[in-house]
Amino acid sequence: MVGDFNTPPNSVCFDGWRADWSQTWDVADSGYQATWPQPLPVLTLDQVWGNRGLTFHRCVWGWSSCSDHRPVLVELTLGER
Repeated sequence: MVGDFNTPPNSVCFDGWRADWSQTWDVADSGYQATWPQPLPVLTLDQVWGNRGLTFHRCVWGWSSCSDHRPVLVELTLGER
């Protein structure tokens, strides 16, 4: 699941997901997580979530002049963890 969720990943809105899904930053953290607003983000609104069918290797944010959000870049493989 990928997107701008407009809520931080520790929100109670995601409590139902946590049993079967992991947030990429929690598994493959590569530094500061905040993605909004550019150029000095303070909130982690853009997230990538996956289940045991994915293995996350790396997660970092990128740069884009096309949005007020920083893109999330993820390296992953498909298959059972």
